[in-house]
Amino acid sequence: MFKSYLFIAPSLLLFLFSGSCASRKAVTNQENTSQATTLAEEPENNSPKTLQEKYEQGVDFAASGIEPSWTLGIHGDALFDFKTSSPEDGSIKVPTSVVAELNEGENVSYFADTSKGKFVLKLLREDCLDAVTGKKLPYTVIVQYGKDEYKGCGSYLSDTRLDGKWTVVQLNGKEVTGEKKPYLSFSLADKRVSGNVGCNNISGSLDAKRNKLHFGAIAVTRMACPDMGIENELLELLNKSEIAYRIIEGKLLLFQDRNEVVLLKQ
Repeated sequence: MFKSYLFIAPSLLLFLFSGSCASRKAVTNQENTSQATTLAEEPENNSPKTLQEKYEQGVDFAASGIEPSWTLGIHGDALFDFKTSSPEDGSIKVPTSVVAELNEGENVSYFADTSKGKFVLKLLREDCLDAVTGKKLPYTVIVQYGKDEYKGCGSYLSDTRLDGKWTVVQLNGKEVTGEKKPYLSFSLADKRVSGNVGCNNISGSLDAKRNKLHFGAIAVTRMACPDMGIENELLELLNKSEIAYRIIEGKLLLFQDRNEVVLLKQ
């Protein structure tokens, strides 16, 4: 009886093994590329450029989350815009006119009845680590929509052009003269304000929401100078709990009771 044997040349085995590895490597590379693309696209929702665009479109508060992916925008006194990646849920726009609001200290809750069920939004003043960007945001956000609950991070938006050093050129309608002018430096990321108000240096906390600046306690050095008039006026303004601002053509305008009180330039 003769037995048949299948002989495979070593070169053919090497070819098959190499082809299999190349195939697996291609699939792995494709998966890695897909994951990298996804991770590269998702942070765009929270990039400075995108947030500035949202601010200019009238968004006061922006939030997002993953698993599943969702975004939220609060458009002033107009509406809540909630979107998910789910084809079934899609997006929903809730007019603020039908929303009930409950304030508990720095925490805010909103409630509304929609065609798809109850819509509950909670903004909790608790630091939140954005899972995509790795950045810490000041609000933990919970959305309850129908039978589902979504959790993520968010923050109030402000004009990113505010960042940097601004020199005071006009105060209460009068031009500020002299070689050494007062200045204010804003850091939205660090939530800080610093500068010089004429004689002394200052520093303190800053909370920017939409077109309003909220200053915390301002620390001031204790130097004495011949003329403290401008400094005293600026310190009085900075000790206000809330100041409105606008940036127009490279100029920063600060308002108190709807009256322009300070004009600054970069």
